Amino acid sequence: MIGLGERSAETAGRGFVVSEITDDSTLVLRMRGEIDASNRTVMWDCLVPFAAVVAETQLVVIDLTKVTFISAAALRVIDDFIALAETRGARVRAVAAPNTIVARVLQIVPIARPCPIFSTVSEALAS
Repeated sequence: MIGLGERSAETAGRGFVVSEITDDSTLVLRMRGEIDASNRTVMWDCLVPFAAVVAETQLVVIDLTKVTFISAAALRVIDDFIALAETRGARVRAVAAPNTIVARVLQIVPIARPCPIFSTVSEALAS
């Protein structure tokens, strides 16, 4: 197991946490909280340490089920991370709980590198 532990950040009273669960071929990035333009730079800084692990994995799952709000600016950060993961050979999947604001934003805001979106981490891992 690779084990970078948990990375967290707090910005402008609205924090989010990025944590990872991984085995030899899979990296699950679990995010929670609100992610918008005010903390997108901090979000990127939390994701960067995981870039080294991406080269060792075959699948990256970005779990957004505990994210309560996400803006288009935050989606651009996720899009950049997807591009980074794909250039290192990983497949990327996203997870958003159905009928949530996050799921709706993922449906309506186009990103340059779309990835499959699933309702549960289990579904994403099985894909």
